[in-house]
Amino acid sequence: MLRLYRILFFLNVIIMLFGALLKITHIAIGFLNGNSLMFIGKLFSALVLLIAYFLMLKSTQMKVVEKAIWMLLFGVVFVFLEGLIILLPGLLFYLIGIKRLFSKE
Repeated sequence: MLRLYRILFFLNVIIMLFGALLKITHIAIGFLNGNSLMFIGKLFSALVLLIAYFLMLKSTQMKVVEKAIWMLLFGVVFVFLEGLIILLPGLLFYLIGIKRLFSKE
């Protein structure tokens, strides 16, 4: 499941960056334009979010309060923010949270 999270996260980053590039330059490649790729990236973000939730709920190493903080961070950013900024909690979780899921304290 962790490998799937990493693959989907990097795929999400690529889609969002390419969508932002198309949106800034106003280029459309067939039906793919900046708006459609950003929407697809938002759907991938939701999928990555669900996988991260599942990994957190399954983990016995992370404390309940820390799990709640990560889930709140993911949820608030996903619902209220738009664009490339929604990649930040996923990046933080990728860099910090995954180590906390499997660390022995």
